[in-house]
Amino acid sequence: MSNPCINCGHPLREGASFCVKCGTRQPPKPQTDPSQIVSTQKNNRSCPECGREDIDRLVRFCPGCKYDLHTQKTSQSSRAKIHQKVQAATGYDLPHNVREYEALVDDVAEDGVLEKDEHEELEKAKIRLKISEAKHEQLMAKYPDLIIGIPFRFQLEIDSFKNLKTGYRGMGVVRFIASQRFSDCTIYGWSATDEERLQDKRFFTVRPRKKERWSMGMYPDVPGYYEIQYVLEFKLSNRKVVHFVNETPIHLMVPREGDTIQNVNISFGEKAVGQINDLNLQQQGGDSGFRRQDNWQEIEFRPLGAQEFEYWKSRKSGQEFTEPRIDPIVEVAPEPEPIVEPEPIVEPLVEIVPESIPEPEIPQPQCYDTLRGALCTQFEIVWEIDGEQQKVQACLKKKAVFGRAFGRGTEALDVKLAVEPILDWTVNSRRQFVDENANRSLKISGKHFEVRSASAGAFIVDVGSSNGTKINNQPLGKHVPTKITELIKVSVGGVLDLTLSPLYTASRSVGGVLIGRPSNSAHKSYALINHSVGVWLDSPCLFGDAFRGHLPAPLTLELSEEGEPILINNSCSFCVVDGQKLNIEDSIVLRGDILVLEIEDEIFALQRS
Repeated sequence: MSNPCINCGHPLREGASFCVKCGTRQPPKPQTDPSQIVSTQKNNRSCPECGREDIDRLVRFCPGCKYDLHTQKTSQSSRAKIHQKVQAATGYDLPHNVREYEALVDDVAEDGVLEKDEHEELEKAKIRLKISEAKHEQLMAKYPDLIIGIPFRFQLEIDSFKNLKTGYRGMGVVRFIASQRFSDCTIYGWSATDEERLQDKRFFTVRPRKKERWSMGMYPDVPGYYEIQYVLEFKLSNRKVVHFVNETPIHLMVPREGDTIQNVNISFGEKAVGQINDLNLQQQGGDSGFRRQDNWQEIEFRPLGAQEFEYWKSRKSGQEFTEPRIDPIVEVAPEPEPIVEPEPIVEPLVEIVPESIPEPEIPQPQCYDTLRGALCTQFEIVWEIDGEQQKVQACLKKKAVFGRAFGRGTEALDVKLAVEPILDWTVNSRRQFVDENANRSLKISGKHFEVRSASAGAFIVDVGSSNGTKINNQPLGKHVPTKITELIKVSVGGVLDLTLSPLYTASRSVGGVLIGRPSNSAHKSYALINHSVGVWLDSPCLFGDAFRGHLPAPLTLELSEEGEPILINNSCSFCVVDGQKLNIEDSIVLRGDILVLEIEDEIFALQRS
């Protein structure tokens, strides 16, 4: 149906506002259907969220649900209402269930450690009370330093314990691998050996997945079974301290000295993965007998309460344990009611706070520089083994010159060599020495060869000798450095045989070179030290590698970056250097002309060259 234009009468379509022919504005058509009044009102609209109608078009938010009609987004209050509807429909995160679950979280997380059974209890309560994962994470966020389970793996190195024997002091090597970062950690170790002494090692920074090692000294004086225990202490950022003790029992069985099997057996109890005799420990290595393959046994741990730890620590260290005294609350009686005052005066309750147990101070390693005199960068040490005198001459430098002990230019030599002994220095008419060893020593040049030692390796160089130098019966080229990677035999001028072997540090870099005289004056030896070497009291040469297998040296002699010779006590229970006592991990700078070293039951005389 079409309507004519009011001006020209041209037919128009239904609802046209202007005439297409003359352009005259047409009047609006009156509405006769009342049911269409609301729907045709251009200034009103409805809310798609709650369905409310008759909302003015200029209004942005729905008066009922606060729905944003412009951006078509649900408001925060609307989301909360929708969440409440979902909760009511599904039964999750109901207020009374959340309060009960929050109380349970506070109970299990108060000590800073969420144990395995407590974690299982939370999971069951979360299912029973219908707690959503988002609400669970919100409640657990109150404890950012909460430790869930055991935050580390603890392993015991089998070979180090198997080398222990009756009457010999040894080291038990352990390591732990943390699963999270800790700023302060202390490991306590106790064994029934070594007069039941409690030992500890502090780590100021523990990084995730980093292997932290510790060697605990043990001295099984008599055969039998010895118990071993370890406790790890972690200090959290919220000043809480948590402890863990080994749940796997460890027992050390030391056989008698006359038994056929001299290796120590370790029983890990019923909860162990396997006994030590069942482990496949294949012999790998050279003639030294020390194993190069790591054999680590996992040890299980459990949390230990603070009061349990104090009791354990005091009992293992031989001290009396006194429980912390908690005084009752003292209530002060009110004063008698005066006649004038209508009400009595009541004093407030006075609560006496129990005294806190002070945290024991952990002694820190000391580096002493108390000796007087020049630095001992070149010296000779004299001591006795089974009544025979031993000598070792040490040079703490990167290069040493070897040459004949007599003649011109001896003052430029670091090590003076000769065929010994020379008993007579008389010269005959033919201007020859009467002593045959003195004549043979003339084949050693005044400057015969050099030994150079650096972290990259050790080298030997013939500096132009007259009669040459041989290595393993092969001539050595003049002025050509030859690397030393293992024990070699050196012939000096064809008259003196020496042995040279590199000494390795804990990082397997070269820390020095050891020179021996196997066939002539075997009680003498020489050492060139460029970084650090181990000091072994049972060695005829005194110096050696930093480790024998996994066993560290009792002492370490190293050259600092400032060029100072430093002696470090690693595991000796008694070590005195010229009157200065060194505890374990203490060190001292060697100074002076003559020093007396008392180590364990041995006495060493050090004289500066």
